[in-house]
Amino acid sequence: MNREMAVQVVKRQVMTSAEVAQTLGVTRQHLSNLDKNGKLSPVKKARACDIYLRCDVEKYKMDYYMGGYSREIIGRGCTSICEEYIEKNVDSSKVEAIYVYFRGSAAIMDGFYVVDEQAHPDELLALRAPTFVIQYSNLDQEWLDGLNCNYNGMGPNGSNRVLRGIFGVPQEIASYVYKYPVIKYYRENENWRAVFEREENIVKNDSPITKKYNDAQIYRYNNKLVKICQRTDKYWDNYDIELFARQYLSFLPFVNDVTIYPLEMAYKTGHCITSSVDDCAFQVVLSDGYDREIWINAHVEDNVPIESNEELVEILKSLGFDIEFDESKARNSLITYFKEIFRRKARVTNISKIVRIDK
Repeated sequence: MNREMAVQVVKRQVMTSAEVAQTLGVTRQHLSNLDKNGKLSPVKKARACDIYLRCDVEKYKMDYYMGGYSREIIGRGCTSICEEYIEKNVDSSKVEAIYVYFRGSAAIMDGFYVVDEQAHPDELLALRAPTFVIQYSNLDQEWLDGLNCNYNGMGPNGSNRVLRGIFGVPQEIASYVYKYPVIKYYRENENWRAVFEREENIVKNDSPITKKYNDAQIYRYNNKLVKICQRTDKYWDNYDIELFARQYLSFLPFVNDVTIYPLEMAYKTGHCITSSVDDCAFQVVLSDGYDREIWINAHVEDNVPIESNEELVEILKSLGFDIEFDESKARNSLITYFKEIFRRKARVTNISKIVRIDK
């Protein structure tokens, strides 16, 4: 493993105590109590900063913090239902953090989601996520869908009303719900502070991307989070490639494994979405080698030289791979080129078993 890869692995797999506290919305003292109770312990302790494994933090969130796979999401997209529920059921004096999201996909990235179906091997599972999360000092939570942010409209108006009127958040920071796609409010003693994420990688509803893509949905597949890149028409163009790189690589910034599936095998292994209306197979799978994947429905001919797979070439270029073709190797198979391209960048997982080569 080279240094670049090692750095990326460390960034993805470990968290500092400050990052864990922010992710869980708790204090350092609360983290210390979790350690003493054997619920969440660092792998290395230091005077200035403790180090945690990300998988331990995510497991804790699932087991103790998220309530597993069964959690009610209040509101069903209705702002008035959410406001009424909070007014009648939430004790604002016991709330220590509030998370507001423009899209459910951002909430999923923070670990707030439910799986409604029983998991089976090699099956793509749809997720549901809230857009407004209320966290109490004892780590219990309320999840709502109908209050959100990042535009001027009913959802953010509702968020602004409950933040100010029920939780006492100052207008100066409560108004962030009109500006940013993710805002996290933390109560410290009697004061509120806000942490927000800017609009990078957020695609507006009126963007041309929505005319060609389904929304960038996130699923679970064999205990991994999967973001699908699904075209609603057949071909990619330069604008699509630019948007793909901006939108999807924030989810998977470091590609460690690439798998190319023949069409028939993509269906057999569950790398597909089937319905009574239409089917979609994902023949290109990018993975960090741990817990995230991107599936792309680019059409790939099994035994065609890579330079003839123009869609795939453009996608790979957008990922930063330098692709040069040697005319003397023009008749070589797809597998040969992939081995050369990813020799120093990424591992092509099981490619020799997946791509059939006619000699």
